[in-house]
Amino acid sequence: MKTLRVTLVPAVLGQDPWTTPEEAFLIATGRRERAVTQAMEMGKRLEPLIVQLVGERVGATVEERAVPVVDGVLRGEIDAVLSDGTIVEAKTSQQYFEEPPLHWKIQLQCYCAMRRSRGILAILTRGIHLELFPVEVDCEWWERVRAVVRRFVEEYLARDIPPGREWLE
Repeated sequence: MKTLRVTLVPAVLGQDPWTTPEEAFLIATGRRERAVTQAMEMGKRLEPLIVQLVGERVGATVEERAVPVVDGVLRGEIDAVLSDGTIVEAKTSQQYFEEPPLHWKIQLQCYCAMRRSRGILAILTRGIHLELFPVEVDCEWWERVRAVVRRFVEEYLARDIPPGREWLE
């Protein structure tokens, strides 16, 4: 069975500013590699520190890191799970946010729904400011997202046909 990485869900939903649904198809089928920037590499290296800081701030220990998760046609890797069951998704940025970017929030919401847990989106800004955004999942939202992803996998990935403009209409 074909599966889709959770990191591509925002693109499939048309909510990723950097990746289109067609590009998500190309990445999912191995025809294109997702570009890894220097900022992304640094963010990946900082994840353990960010997660540790989140645990200290909320008074919980880090139980697991890099936790694989699968739910039907979705698969991914959660950055960390705290001792109270909270999922942590760690990000880095050069800019401050009053609200986190929607594509990051969607990714964490998917992980939370897959694990039936709450989450914290932790954004380390400019290497010194850690902002925590709690995330809860709406069950109706999750069912709609699962249906859209299932349709994307069945209509495009399984048949090896890239989506066109009609996908977002």
